[in-house]
Amino acid sequence: MDNQTANPNVFVNEIEQNVPKPARKFFSFKIIFIILGIIVVIELIFGVRSLFQGSSPIPTGAKIILESAKQSAAVGEVVPVTVKIDTAKKSTDGVDLILHFDPKVLELKESDITPGTIYPDFPLRNVDQSAGIIRVSAIASLSGQGFSGEGVLVTLQFSAKASGKSAISVEFSEGQTADSNIVESGVGMDLLKEVKNLEVTIK
Repeated sequence: MDNQTANPNVFVNEIEQNVPKPARKFFSFKIIFIILGIIVVIELIFGVRSLFQGSSPIPTGAKIILESAKQSAAVGEVVPVTVKIDTAKKSTDGVDLILHFDPKVLELKESDITPGTIYPDFPLRNVDQSAGIIRVSAIASLSGQGFSGEGVLVTLQFSAKASGKSAISVEFSEGQTADSNIVESGVGMDLLKEVKNLEVTIK
């Protein structure tokens, strides 16, 4: 095929020569709109294809979430708190958890900490009641796979000690290793990016 035939301008000119002069201007605009329409359709096809095939969800980090079915209680009642984790679909070797609470308002004993089933071993379950600090460590089995997904790490059965409000908060600063952590399997990297704390009211 020679250069003249391959040139789209020459092709349009040849078509225009066979069109009466009064209609040539309309015909030229019509050709332009057809070409623009084809370009738009092609771009839409590529855009939809990249949306469903080439794109992926924005990754999020792992989370520790505190929940309670009873955020208000009377003195002497039990306030149950569930500590959940979300590993952001990554396999994990374990969790280090440090929680703070107001020891004047709430009370917790080590026997009030019940491990979940997502990790088989809990080498540390400690409560410093005077300071209002809870420390829990959970690890995966050395011979098994790490935990991936969402699940309950521990449940806590606080006793309402006195009237007032108490935050129950996760000690966490992103990038720090001496606070709460969710450890990625085989890497040792801290995956924790977000925490959800809790506040309870004792009447």
